[in-house]
Amino acid sequence: MGVTSQAFDWVKARANCSILHVFNELRLGAEEDVKKMNSQPPLAEYPAPRFAVRANTAGDYFVVFRADNANARVEFNCETNRMMVSRDQRQFAVTLTLNNEGHCKLRVDGGEELEQWQLRRMMLEDLFFGLAR
Repeated sequence: MGVTSQAFDWVKARANCSILHVFNELRLGAEEDVKKMNSQPPLAEYPAPRFAVRANTAGDYFVVFRADNANARVEFNCETNRMMVSRDQRQFAVTLTLNNEGHCKLRVDGGEELEQWQLRRMMLEDLFFGLAR
């Protein structure tokens, strides 16, 4: 159901849907994901890998990686009007849109609208769960 109120301030909503603001929220969400992943009990007799997040001081780059294998990583870069995510030697362009319900959503390579947690799952799930422990 779309926003029907004439009073809906779409300009303010779209301004709050800025690339740098959403990028910062993604970094904070990834940090929470890493904390939760690091608190999971190990599977079987293998020790659970540890993960970390590092960001640059400019606030336009962060990386999520395995502490014991820095090559196992997902990199997030904020550009002027999009984000670029590098994972498994592939790059994904992430753009923002304000949908008809008035919610800020993300699109990966022009695909379907996603919530932030869905983008983080899409990019981090293999890193967290797909590698041998």
